[in-house]
Amino acid sequence: MQAVHTPHHELPTPSRRGALARVLGLALAGAIALSACGGGSDAPPPPAVAPTLQIALAGDGTIGGDTPVSFKFSAPVNGFEASRVLVQGGTLKSGSFVRISDAEFTATVAPRGNDRGVLTLTVPPNGFFDATFTAGNRETYTVSRPFDTVRPPTEPFVSFEDNAPSGFVTGPIRVTIRFSLSVGDSFGVNRMLLTNAVISDFVRLSDTEYTMIVSPLTFGLMVIDIPAGSVTAAVPGGTTNSRGWQWGKVFLR
Repeated sequence: MQAVHTPHHELPTPSRRGALARVLGLALAGAIALSACGGGSDAPPPPAVAPTLQIALAGDGTIGGDTPVSFKFSAPVNGFEASRVLVQGGTLKSGSFVRISDAEFTATVAPRGNDRGVLTLTVPPNGFFDATFTAGNRETYTVSRPFDTVRPPTEPFVSFEDNAPSGFVTGPIRVTIRFSLSVGDSFGVNRMLLTNAVISDFVRLSDTEYTMIVSPLTFGLMVIDIPAGSVTAAVPGGTTNSRGWQWGKVFLR
């Protein structure tokens, strides 16, 4: 009669048990080292932070008319536009808001006519976001300057005219300056302060009207500033201008 063998599991020998222990020990040590150095960590990335903002009005002292304003951010932003700027004592001129880059914008602000007060520009919380549109600004940014657009009948007032209503140019531009009263010989190139610009072909068309070519020096905002005390009305009882005026455009290459 044939014998029947019952199958059984072979127990590990001492040498096999030692090898298995060494393998498990190495695996455990590797896991501990990986955990210690942070490898494979599912920790969330640091929270997004909105850039900071600097708002600057051109010129100094009391504002007497249209004035360029710049908005410069510490890093590229998203969601910033003209409607994000709150203006008290005036308005942003329609069509003047220009994006120079993702981190710099400019516009022209106009104070209320025939009035005195304080012109204030404010960008409230969530007025802009970081480049990923994740984090909005928590801080309120603001800038203020006094304005005075009340004109004595014997004090000259100036207006600027050009053919770049969009607020930016790609090269030299012709600018016409008109005074409300005759200023005679009191006005000329030497009465203007220039930022990032040079003037050529200056022509006196009359005692109230002047034309010139304004050329940018480099990429960015260029400004003509006619400071207070620059011109005097050449009429009986005429007075020197008590406030300055600014004209500005953005040169885009």
